[in-house]
Amino acid sequence: MRPRGSKRNPRQPASEDGFGSEEEVIVATQSRRRAAPRVSDDDEDFEIVAKVEDSDSESREATPIVPRTRASGKDASGPRRQPKAGASNTQDPTALIRYPVDSRLTSTRVYHGIFQKLLRTYFYEDYYGPDPGATAAAVEIFRRWIPFDVLPSRNLSQEGSSAPSPWVPPGFESSQSMRMSRWYHRYEEAIRAGTMTAPHTELVGKETASQYTINPNREILLLVGTGNSQRQHKLSLQVPVTLSDSEPQPDDETIPEKVSGWMFDVGGIVLSVSWAPRPQATIQIIAMAVSPFADQDFDAFQDESTTEHPYHHGTVQIWTSPSDPNGNGVASSPRLWRTLLFNWGRVKKLLWCPAAPVDRDDLLGLLAVMCADGLVHVTAIAGDLDSQAETFERVYEPVVSLGFPREEDSRVTSFAWGGINRIVTGHQDGSIALWSVYPRACLFRQAVHHTHVLHLATGYPSQPQLVASHPVSGLSAFIDLSNPSSEIATTTNPSITPQHNMLEWSDHLQGFVSTVPSSKPLNTAVGFFHSRTFPATPRKVLEGDVLLSALAVGVHHPFVLTALLDGSVWACNPMNRVFLPRHAPPGWKIKIFHHEHVPRVRFTGSVPVHPEPADQAALSSRGISRVLQGFEPVTNQGPKAIEFAATGKATGAKGKRKVRTKTKKPGSQPQDPGPAVDEDDDTTMYADPSKLVVHEPLSRVTAMAWNPNLECATWAVFGMASGLVRIQDIGIEI
Repeated sequence: MRPRGSKRNPRQPASEDGFGSEEEVIVATQSRRRAAPRVSDDDEDFEIVAKVEDSDSESREATPIVPRTRASGKDASGPRRQPKAGASNTQDPTALIRYPVDSRLTSTRVYHGIFQKLLRTYFYEDYYGPDPGATAAAVEIFRRWIPFDVLPSRNLSQEGSSAPSPWVPPGFESSQSMRMSRWYHRYEEAIRAGTMTAPHTELVGKETASQYTINPNREILLLVGTGNSQRQHKLSLQVPVTLSDSEPQPDDETIPEKVSGWMFDVGGIVLSVSWAPRPQATIQIIAMAVSPFADQDFDAFQDESTTEHPYHHGTVQIWTSPSDPNGNGVASSPRLWRTLLFNWGRVKKLLWCPAAPVDRDDLLGLLAVMCADGLVHVTAIAGDLDSQAETFERVYEPVVSLGFPREEDSRVTSFAWGGINRIVTGHQDGSIALWSVYPRACLFRQAVHHTHVLHLATGYPSQPQLVASHPVSGLSAFIDLSNPSSEIATTTNPSITPQHNMLEWSDHLQGFVSTVPSSKPLNTAVGFFHSRTFPATPRKVLEGDVLLSALAVGVHHPFVLTALLDGSVWACNPMNRVFLPRHAPPGWKIKIFHHEHVPRVRFTGSVPVHPEPADQAALSSRGISRVLQGFEPVTNQGPKAIEFAATGKATGAKGKRKVRTKTKKPGSQPQDPGPAVDEDDDTTMYADPSKLVVHEPLSRVTAMAWNPNLECATWAVFGMASGLVRIQDIGIEI
């Protein structure tokens, strides 16, 4: 008895199980062997999602299929196939044949437009399929931004500029703003009815606010510009200095026509920054959590009774930055609009509500702050932005406080917005909770980890039910709040970073961006975790030889910003590493700027940095900061691949390993043969003493964020440990 798949009898009689008769099987087989029809130029870019299609039904009916004999290759007895009237027997040699790119069948490399990129086409259906509309939307994202290796386009009318997420319906922002307005009206009605406690705030004077505000009483020297053309500035507290595309300007009288950004001093360590959502607004709002330098001065520990700023005092600075509707960058200088004061302790993290009401001109939005008391306090920010005077607002009673104050081991250690009325919190005991702001209620709480939750992010706006978290124990978790009892996944991730802002959601790519573990002590890596495969299959986005200090992902574009402990900030397009094969040419990354700071104590201490006496300007200032800019793009590869490329070796190539040979003499004692030489590994590269550098703690970039508004989506804010803040439009001109 022969098996069913025997080649000696390929034609089986018609079966009764619905697979078709013999004639239908022959027709289907011969039609699949035909050449595909010619592809038009308009459909060329969508070939990566096209399936192999049979010839049209019209051709099948007009052209009967007659099998050939295998021996002679001539047609069997019967009429020869007749071509259509007017059809040519010659084939077009320039016609493009469709590739079989079905992920279930093959991983064929395809041609993708004029850019000649080789894409991992089977990722499209795995990540965004099987819906053809979703796959086509993903293809449009890649076609829009893959030609841009480092930064998006600044002008919205140009190719590669910012665009809303395709995974939300059109008009999503306006609908969320209207829902926010209706929700806030219900909240105000509850206050008038007496079912909710009204928030209590008070505007205080500068004298009362001096107990909370930070005033270092010393200026800071700033050297900014390219390597060969740096200019020196003496920055006073909260006085901005201009940054142009070419070089900085000395004062406001020579502000150039095209201003790319500003720098100013806030007087303390910037722990967290957040842009307020203000679609189609001409004034952008930034909230900053600022902490005194003494909080992280480990060399001179101070008791709370002797410190100048008590630990139960907290401040939040709110800055405004006008935008130019003509697209001339950050034209007007930012200014400090308001300072929030409260007794909840230092602010560790803050985030604006992702939507703002549309019918309230006085209400700017809701600001959630996580303080040292272990709670998340939500306060309403209202006021007139046209007022030029700086105001101080003391907050006694917020809109709501979320957390478990009676549980000592359940302090909030991280949080994220999940909607206009939802906040997800991570706690000290490893649990994750879902809260309703109004009415205040804990909707869900589950023990996910065993230790502190350091990083937490949600999939808002397209998938707010998805929550990813990283704890101290190094066990990453991914949970679906729509079914939390069963939809949960965990994996080991020994990369631990206590700094916040290390886990971000990319709505365009439908995944999370965070740190990934590395086997080398001097190698740091940023990876992309798609929501369907999180956290099992990370794809590397960027690598460096210094540990990470901050991370930011664009809201209206997929570009990523990474800050390292040496004070450098890098930008790249993650799609060039995630969706390109390993044999494709590597992408690019660019260093936006490099910040270095030397505090005053290094000049006046017992062991100064420079043996020669420092000048009087350095001794009288708080310190010296140098900001280098104007760098060129480099290949987006790790230090191992870069060194291999410099030496002409191929990455991963293994050469001959020399083996130790021992020559033993009679009567001699065995000796250590010593280390082997010419071994093709990366041990010597990562053992380079010059790479083991302990950088100045105040040189690092502690917080940064992209602007969530479409008109200013290429704006970014960078907060540094030295107290400097940089607001810049880093989009490129085409």
